[in-house]
Amino acid sequence: DEGTFSTYWIGWKGVIDHVRELREIETPMEITFTHKDDADIIITLTNSKNAEGLSGQTTSTVNDAEKTILRSYITIYEVDKLSNEHMEIIIRHEFGHVAGLAHSTAPEDLMYPVIQTAAPFVSECDIDALMHLYTGGKTSQVICES
Repeated sequence: DEGTFSTYWIGWKGVIDHVRELREIETPMEITFTHKDDADIIITLTNSKNAEGLSGQTTSTVNDAEKTILRSYITIYEVDKLSNEHMEIIIRHEFGHVAGLAHSTAPEDLMYPVIQTAAPFVSECDIDALMHLYTGGKTSQVICES
């Protein structure tokens, strides 16, 4: 009796490498940290509380005609109250939004609207949603089925 096999990633680096391999993309993703305001992704850490009770929020400027994300702004709230581990999880979740993903339907998934587990992961359904989105799909919703 053969079982099923799943791969889960803690962060997006493994996901990106996996997608690059599947799509046979040779150009590596380049990440550079800067203090300049002209970055593609701007992260703001604040001790302020979000009016809606969110721990993090991402807004993106998009080019609708070309279906591309031009720049994303991530805000992490109440950082003075967050452990490093919790902040890392929130930032990983927000990077999913930077990639274009909406929220997931699976509570154990990193893209679920509210973090439900101590170690949420990037799942295969996140990968499927990314592949769908970047091959002409119309929705960024992550629908996970058991």
